[in-house]
Amino acid sequence: DRGYTNRNYVGKMDEISIYNRALSIAEVRELMNLTRNNPNAGSMPQADPFLRSYYQFNETLSSFPYDKVGPRHLALAGNANKNVISTAPVGGGRFHRIKVNTGGVKDFSSASLSMTFPASGPYPNGDMVVTRLNVPSDQLCAPQILPDPAGYWVLRNYGNNATFNAITEMTFQNVMGTDDGLVVHPEYVSLFKRAYNLDGNTWGSATDAADVVTNNMGTGNITFNSGLSLTTGLFQFELANNSSLLPLNLLRFTARLNADFAGQLDWESADEKNFKGYTIEHSLNGRDFVFIGFVAGKGSGTYSFLHTPLAPGMHYYRLKMVDLDETFRYSNIEMIEYRKADGDYQVYPNPNTDGWFHLDIADASSDRVSVAITNAAGQLIHTFELENLENSSRNLFHLPFASGVYTMMITPENGMPVQKRLVIER
Repeated sequence: DRGYTNRNYVGKMDEISIYNRALSIAEVRELMNLTRNNPNAGSMPQADPFLRSYYQFNETLSSFPYDKVGPRHLALAGNANKNVISTAPVGGGRFHRIKVNTGGVKDFSSASLSMTFPASGPYPNGDMVVTRLNVPSDQLCAPQILPDPAGYWVLRNYGNNATFNAITEMTFQNVMGTDDGLVVHPEYVSLFKRAYNLDGNTWGSATDAADVVTNNMGTGNITFNSGLSLTTGLFQFELANNSSLLPLNLLRFTARLNADFAGQLDWESADEKNFKGYTIEHSLNGRDFVFIGFVAGKGSGTYSFLHTPLAPGMHYYRLKMVDLDETFRYSNIEMIEYRKADGDYQVYPNPNTDGWFHLDIADASSDRVSVAITNAAGQLIHTFELENLENSSRNLFHLPFASGVYTMMITPENGMPVQKRLVIER
């Protein structure tokens, strides 16, 4: 207590924030698990001019705690010491506060979590705050977790009712690191929970397995609804991804366009045990994949697969790694862009006296091209498209412009742009 030498606090302190104004009850609840003045995009809260001093006690090279927002660094007196890194459930992230006194879906969307309360109470009857931390917990609940990159959630109930009728569903939203293997086997995702203020080796065993997983290009929602028994609201939540328990270590997977314009897939694995092999899947849009081949496992080592012929455009590939009991997971998605060599474009007469040009295309790389005309100052003054082109075509177009030098950029749908210099002399 400032000004008194006999009023001392005996215990541990962490994440000390000193303001020159009183925070509201709502602010204290909202900011409880968030570091201050977060520089990372999307994190809360941003800089607060009323925050005068902030101490995290995370210095590893010095025993003197630094003030993160001002010059008021601390000198430790008496037997005080700073000998451990902070392990509190605090980090950069986002919060969402909702008053829960009815049933139905409560969408804590800013914190990427929704909970469904039953049709009848009792309910918390007051504020609930969810914080989504964008950092891993001090000690992970499992070797591999979701989201990827790591994060976890904190739920706190400030309602009048410490207990309530069990929620019927909980959905973790916009979780990075999902894949189609988890969509097929949502039970590979486990839910761990511990008290809201615990740290260290305190996660214990998983409390539930996911019932539904969605996936859209590596991001999805994870829903638990059959094994939940949540009747209180003071927890941390972390998600374990158990799909890596397959007896396989994929060291690398790459895709490239080879000299023959075919898709060359190469990968390497180690420690294959009770492993069946690799199903190769292909997509033109990165979402809808189809089977194109299978390579049996050989224990470990390097593999390759050739996909031919390829049409010009974007090509996406992934490996479906299948165990002997048909358990599987997916690799990362690799992409190839095949841009066919340009056709032969001839523009004449050039120079031109009336603005009517012929454009002859030999060996067209696509059935449609876009044309853009710019003037000598580089300003775009005219565009048009030619469609339904055959392998060889002759086209007529008119440029109603004054005498001068112009640039014509011809871009086939699946090819490289070609630039032509046009001269009009009226």
